[in-house]
Amino acid sequence: MAQLRLHRALHPDRQVDPREVAQWDHRASQALAFLEENLRQVAEGDWLATAGHPSIADVALYPYTRLARMGGVDLDGSPHVLRWLARIERLPNYTTLFPGRPELNESTLEV
Repeated sequence: MAQLRLHRALHPDRQVDPREVAQWDHRASQALAFLEENLRQVAEGDWLATAGHPSIADVALYPYTRLARMGGVDLDGSPHVLRWLARIERLPNYTTLFPGRPELNESTLEV
């Protein structure tokens, strides 16, 4: 997901082999499907790696996932991922990824 965001949102004028971009798309789809399936399997109120509270796994995956749309990754077909993102954004002391720049946040709280 990060490679797609880097290419499509941050450096769209850079020449990249279309086969490489297709591979990034495929990997992003696989990663999103894996995350969606894992979140589907956790109990309500639990997080990726822990019960009852977020862990470093949630913190580490959040920005890549929240900004995936900037790389053309469609999150709308991943309801568990969307709920997980919203749960993180409701945590006490949550701060958007780019404070003061809501157009960059891709956060449901900034809409």
